[in-house]
Amino acid sequence: MNQALQRMRQRLMRPHIIVGLVVLVILSALVIVPVAEILFESFRLQDRDVRRFPGAEAGQWVLFYWERVLASSLSQRIFYGPLINTMIVTVCFTFLAMLLGVALAWLVARTDMPFKALISASVVLPYILPAWTIALAWTTLFRTDSQTLGAAGFLQTMTGMAVPDWVTFGLFPITIVMVINYYAYAFLLTTAALSSMNRQLEEAAMMHGASLWTIIRRVNLPLVLPALVSSFVLTFATGLGAFGVPYLLGLPADVQVMATYLYTSTTLGRYGDAYVLTVILIAMAGITILLTSRLVGLRQSFATMTGKAGSSQLIPLGRYRRVIGIAVVTAVGIPAFLPLGLMALQSLQSGIGNFTWDGFTLDYWIGKNIRGFDGVLVDSRMLKAIWNTFFISFVVGVISVIAAFASGYAVAKGRGSRMATLIEQVAFIPYLVPGVALGAVFLAMFAAPIGPLPSLYGTTTLLILACFVSQLPFAVRSGTTAMMQIAGELEEAGSMHTRSWLTIARRILIPLAKRGLLVAFVLTFISTAKELNLVIMLVTPRTEMLSTVAIGFMDLAMEQFANAIALILVAITLLGALVAKAFSGDRK
Repeated sequence: MNQALQRMRQRLMRPHIIVGLVVLVILSALVIVPVAEILFESFRLQDRDVRRFPGAEAGQWVLFYWERVLASSLSQRIFYGPLINTMIVTVCFTFLAMLLGVALAWLVARTDMPFKALISASVVLPYILPAWTIALAWTTLFRTDSQTLGAAGFLQTMTGMAVPDWVTFGLFPITIVMVINYYAYAFLLTTAALSSMNRQLEEAAMMHGASLWTIIRRVNLPLVLPALVSSFVLTFATGLGAFGVPYLLGLPADVQVMATYLYTSTTLGRYGDAYVLTVILIAMAGITILLTSRLVGLRQSFATMTGKAGSSQLIPLGRYRRVIGIAVVTAVGIPAFLPLGLMALQSLQSGIGNFTWDGFTLDYWIGKNIRGFDGVLVDSRMLKAIWNTFFISFVVGVISVIAAFASGYAVAKGRGSRMATLIEQVAFIPYLVPGVALGAVFLAMFAAPIGPLPSLYGTTTLLILACFVSQLPFAVRSGTTAMMQIAGELEEAGSMHTRSWLTIARRILIPLAKRGLLVAFVLTFISTAKELNLVIMLVTPRTEMLSTVAIGFMDLAMEQFANAIALILVAITLLGALVAKAFSGDRK
């Protein structure tokens, strides 16, 4: 008995066990507890609704909010209408994004099409940009004078042609802008899968007389199914929780999706409804990932890729090779670079829709007292938002690096163990929670004091905490990848010279994992800087970030300010992307 206890004690005292247990406790406090709390709150009577139940007390268990959302006279507007719009946008945008991304991936990975580097950059650029900035450019391009009290968009000003209202605002533009922003998921994952595929399989099919379309349908697509499923999950889950694009392009046409209505419910103080919508969004995302993961699991017994990629020639496109290349460059390049030009142009015009040299001005950048605001580079509120954005993103990046190292070490050293599996599963939970819903979770958790912990609402601490949790899936994955590459013998050799694990970590493990950890920092920095879905629920006038300030100016019909702020944010994210590319060692 004593020997068994001694062995257990020695096992628990291993560094990776200690680190893993600490990581699990922190993850449970930051992930499992908030999600459980939001579920419980959806069944508890809120303060503002106590008067509906004579003799009742706030906090008692009720089904009132679930009944009101799902089975009342208000359900159509509260839930079913937004749900239908959400599913229309998500299904259509996912289908189009997958179709476009996979087709481009096949052309880049498997044919001799020219301009591949430019095409790849043009595909990735919209993904680097915040989604709402592309929506902002869309309104600048297609807005008509009938929609904005005489302020025409670029297209109508230059050509005199006014597009129908449904092109500017509504489900159609929401879907198209989402496709432009996120088809990179399917492109990047499918390109990687096709590039590593055994090309001898295609050659064998050709030898048996299969046509090109048959090879694509019967060979390429089945073999890259895991990549297709992964890109589907990323795209579909993004559509469920999208807020910025539906907010800018949907609300002017009175089109609500679940994320925007969740935000509306919260701002109006209808927290019970918001909690129910949050639980439903989480469940929808979770079920989607569960079903698609099972689809991949059913095919795990099939060997689809090997270490012998072969040296076969790329599929020739013949005499139309250059024509196809130019057409693809044009098709992906215009949506990638046009938004930047439109945002810059609108930020330099004295009035909305005044796209002339006479209207050129720098007032919205460095001017004074334009409708109560100074230019974005001199106004104290703007400078505060720039600082908040940088500070919060930097701190989240630093904390994410620490989490990446600790969790990566515990998972890498304990690979195959229940603890390692549990760390990865718990860290993945925030990905199941759409940004607006996660914001609602943290708002519910920290709006009031918790024991000795004061209320965090209105503080940068809450924003840092929420953004860090949202980045956990990427931080843990980056850390695990970096630590998996370090041989265990190096740590053992270090332990022969010192008994201090902290010394081994500082002198051996961290320097060896430095590149992966730096990439984790930059990527989480970028994601936090452009975040809107999450922070829109948590900011106050003292803690506003660039994305929320820009949305505020759109609400005030001051698009020049919004475009200028968007360009500053774009510069920050592009700089972060370039740094990440440098650290990743990609020189292509």
